[in-house]
Amino acid sequence: METMLMLHGMGGPNPLNLLEEDVKQYMEVIKPVMPGFREEDPIIEYCDEDYVEYIEEIRKSKGIEQMVVLGYSMGGRTALNYTLTYPNRVKQLILVDSAGVEYLLPPLRFSWGKPVLKWILPSLLRFGCIQEMLGKPDFVNTKSAIYQLGKQWVADMMKSKTMRKNFVEILTSIGKPIPNLKEQLNQLHVPVLILWAGDDKTAKVSAAYWLEKESKEKELYILPGYRHMAPLEKPDFYTQHIREFVTHRREGV
Repeated sequence: METMLMLHGMGGPNPLNLLEEDVKQYMEVIKPVMPGFREEDPIIEYCDEDYVEYIEEIRKSKGIEQMVVLGYSMGGRTALNYTLTYPNRVKQLILVDSAGVEYLLPPLRFSWGKPVLKWILPSLLRFGCIQEMLGKPDFVNTKSAIYQLGKQWVADMMKSKTMRKNFVEILTSIGKPIPNLKEQLNQLHVPVLILWAGDDKTAKVSAAYWLEKESKEKELYILPGYRHMAPLEKPDFYTQHIREFVTHRREGV
């Protein structure tokens, strides 16, 4: 059975649960919790290369020759970096509302942005009202059970001072474009599926159109009217296109 590696975003692994449940019907799924998102992790200093090598060690330990790599949000950045570093290990790349293309937070455009955010945010993120203010724009239906569940996942993550510090360290690092991404994509010959929420306030849909323009073998599908947490609110859109992309390519369609 073929393997899909699913790489989560800043909300941790849970927002990918519904996609994982569907994909497991026809592929083996590996969904690791990335460094900095585990309660036992020490305070980390984020590095793209470290995340890439973490994934490569997982691949080696599982004895996988090639795999489909799916990255959502922050995980999209890692998926891109891994694929650009180890293209022969990636059969297909799936990017879901991915980071790594544009700035996610306006202050990160400036040299003072990261240190100021790292100073302010860890303390603020203790408070549920701040967590809600940052997370609410990612949902369309803030009255739903899914939204309440998402709030609880974030609240659980933010209980630990170390996890808050790691969250901000990672966010302020992955919230910038990958250096020289255009030049690297122009050399990449891995098939890419780009899935995006049309009203995403976090990873703007303009990034999806840019990826389509710069990628060689690509498919792009936009979900109108949904935001960054669309994999939770409208999972069928994602599962349908993922299944078609993976199975049709496998059958040579």
